[in-house]
Amino acid sequence: MKTYEHALAAFKESRFEEIIDGVIEYLGPQAGQLSGRPDLIKLCDLALRSGFMREGFEVQDRGKIEALLDIAGLLAPLSHFRAALAFEDGDRKAGWMYLANASPYSQELHAFPSLGLNSAARTPHWPELARGKHCTFGDPVIETLGDGREARYAIVFSADSTYLKRFLSLSLASIRAKCRDYLAVYHVISPDEEAMALMRAEAGDDVIFYIENAPQRPDDKAYFASARFFAARRVVSTLKIPAFILDIDMRCEKNFGDMMEARYFRPRKTQLRIMSGLNLPWHKMVANCVYSPATPASEAFLTLVCEYLSYHFSRSYGEPLWWIDQNALFFAHMKRPETEFKNIPGAAVREYVTYPKLFEDKDEVFGRARADAGAD
Repeated sequence: MKTYEHALAAFKESRFEEIIDGVIEYLGPQAGQLSGRPDLIKLCDLALRSGFMREGFEVQDRGKIEALLDIAGLLAPLSHFRAALAFEDGDRKAGWMYLANASPYSQELHAFPSLGLNSAARTPHWPELARGKHCTFGDPVIETLGDGREARYAIVFSADSTYLKRFLSLSLASIRAKCRDYLAVYHVISPDEEAMALMRAEAGDDVIFYIENAPQRPDDKAYFASARFFAARRVVSTLKIPAFILDIDMRCEKNFGDMMEARYFRPRKTQLRIMSGLNLPWHKMVANCVYSPATPASEAFLTLVCEYLSYHFSRSYGEPLWWIDQNALFFAHMKRPETEFKNIPGAAVREYVTYPKLFEDKDEVFGRARADAGAD
């Protein structure tokens, strides 16, 4: 495994062990040889991520990761992997030390899974920075379209005009077909006339739209996706009902009320998918299905998530902020007691929601979904 291109092809085919074994064999045991070799650093970055991706993670896999890190030394472009190991071990002091040493994402030095570097905190004092006078990103200013109704729970999304026009009909139709006693909430950024027409046609007692006409991040896809957490905090704090926080490119498969009755569910706890084993901070907690009850503890957690987002949007200079929502969940989770949270099993999420996979074409996936629905 001598080139990044070969490793990337293997990564897309989930041949993770082959990648990390091949790179270790290719580089050999000599430390320090990566300095000044961006091609080898990028190869190691993908190999290390491959080590974290192994299904059924075992002790020897960590040994391979540590062996490759020994070859790399303390290079800043790979320091985030050392941070992940330290956080997994419960050594937060070391984790923060390695994150402070971590470089920003560079296309020359990093594979795409390391894009989360740009939105990863470098200091445990980020909440103090977020609350300081230099944090210029404020709460979104919105107008509400639709009357809404009393509901058992809300389902919250956010999108710009483009995504709203692509996925409003599918997401809302599937919710209406499967769910009961819900309120759908869509936070929409800078809607154009076509999007406004769609919203006016759908707004009613079961769906409301939070319309943000003057966004502080008008061209930022990361904000379009993560604005749903600001909307969820508004729902929990003002409507006083729990919220399921989802990505808009989804198809609802079952009534979320049934999930709330399941044996594994804890209605008074914040619930999200927490990945087991070794993971980078932006891959540890999955943001596409988060449940937030209408409790002071959960509202405090959502406030931390929104503060994290505000802090990074304030300090951003235009770099891509991939996985900022999952970084926000990870680092906000660290600030709250563990007893406030419950892991939603991955199988449960898949039972209730269909999402496209990373490399799948969304329109093709949901084209199949529409065909299946028509055949029912």
